[in-house]
Amino acid sequence: MRLYRPMQSRSRQNLSPRGPSLTGKERHPGGAHVSHAAVPATDLCHALALRKAARHLTGLYDRHLAASGVTVTQYAILHRLRQEPRTINALAAALATDRTTMGRNLRPLERDGLIAIQADVQDARRRALSITAEGIACLRRARDGWAAAQAEFEERYGAEPARALRETLAGVVALDLSARS
Repeated sequence: MRLYRPMQSRSRQNLSPRGPSLTGKERHPGGAHVSHAAVPATDLCHALALRKAARHLTGLYDRHLAASGVTVTQYAILHRLRQEPRTINALAAALATDRTTMGRNLRPLERDGLIAIQADVQDARRRALSITAEGIACLRRARDGWAAAQAEFEERYGAEPARALRETLAGVVALDLSARS
């Protein structure tokens, strides 16, 4: 198994909303002062802000999971497959990604023997995914790293703001943002 080595962040940003604040009078729900006048125009883009936050938080989880040899994305895949075997399309939908990206994420897991990809018994045209015994063992090894990342984020960001953030993001994922005709 190849061990994952997280890249070092270019900037050592504080995860805490109570850390260095911008100049302004508004308060972010987590506690940071926010002034739109002090924010560069590109940072007002919702998609860019979400992507930056996701990369930042992913780095925290990947650092904690590095010793187990998986990334947070791989951990999520293994966790979902432990709950039930799925097709590639069903797993991609459950993790809100596209089939192509899911396929790229599955290759190293299959290569390392953590998952099995076989023809679906109900429809040979579909590929069925399942976690292997080695995948379950890896998931168990990674559990402490995942829990440590969860605890660190909640400690630095705040338990209540973290819960509110998960709720808000679940609402974003639930939006129907498909193309309008």
